[in-house]
Amino acid sequence: MNVSFNWLKYYIDIDLTAEELAEKMTLAGIAVENIHYLGQGLEGVVTGKVVEIYKHPEADKLWICKIDVGQAELANIVTGADNVRQNSVVPVAVVGACLPNGMKMKKAKLRGVASEGMLCSAGELNLNAKTLLPEKREGIFLLPADTPVGVDIKQVLGLDDVILEFELTANRAD
Repeated sequence: MNVSFNWLKYYIDIDLTAEELAEKMTLAGIAVENIHYLGQGLEGVVTGKVVEIYKHPEADKLWICKIDVGQAELANIVTGADNVRQNSVVPVAVVGACLPNGMKMKKAKLRGVASEGMLCSAGELNLNAKTLLPEKREGIFLLPADTPVGVDIKQVLGLDDVILEFELTANRAD
């Protein structure tokens, strides 16, 4: 049985880490088989709003986006995704961000235009495709229009949680 640590903390006053709770539960006879960290390896990815988008002057399949990521200046990001539009709210891996696949974001030049990060797909965020609507599986992962800008994507998507996997044995005489 899987239980969200954040859900437990909502209902019960817990002053322990997930690891400490797992150890205490195991010692009490309810074994915790695994601890899953949902947003593990995902750092520095924030929500951003596409303020402006236009064709790359040197490439047919690239777009240049001006993205509001909650900073003083707009981020300039080059993308090949064709599902992004002006006013779209998207996950943005800014310079210095780390993705679950181990990729670290650096400034880059794509066909002569500086790019200060990357717009992320569901796969790049390590989201389970089976739990997503078909239209969310391809291209950049589009967030609801009312999503606040500059917020950690783990908080927005509920990936700032730990799942405790309990080993429950059947209580049967046979």
